[in-house]
Amino acid sequence: MKANKDKHAYELLDGEVISVGRLTESEMLYLENLRQSIELNTNYFDLYASVRGAFSYFRGDEPMTAEIEQSVAFRVALDMVERHGIRSGILVAPEKKGIADDAKLLSMTDAAKVIGVTRAAVHHAVARGKIRAWKVGSFWVCDGSSVERFRSEREGRAA
Repeated sequence: MKANKDKHAYELLDGEVISVGRLTESEMLYLENLRQSIELNTNYFDLYASVRGAFSYFRGDEPMTAEIEQSVAFRVALDMVERHGIRSGILVAPEKKGIADDAKLLSMTDAAKVIGVTRAAVHHAVARGKIRAWKVGSFWVCDGSSVERFRSEREGRAA
């Protein structure tokens, strides 16, 4: 678990700090086992199913409820799995990366095709702050609107 300075607090990806001091022994054991599974680099999708899926620790054979989703143990467990997904390159944390939910994302290759330049030129534009881009796992994605804006600016200078 990612605890903050208070050993009974946990900081979620969105920055909210929640108290874990009142979790039951069973919940703490579950979170510790989940942490160990993450350290063993267990597949993100298997971990996600173990938290949210049918017959998960939280659901058993019952449907997911708002009460479960709002519980501290569930929120911490889901946060741990999402962090693992981000580290694995499967997920992007929009609130941390500044990526809008409806953003059009392009690979570096696709961005280069849109602009009519090489991938190296796109990397250079990203490094200069002319195009917004984020590293996701081992590859980069570009914000489609900033790619279009960069292309328009280039075409305006050429005219």
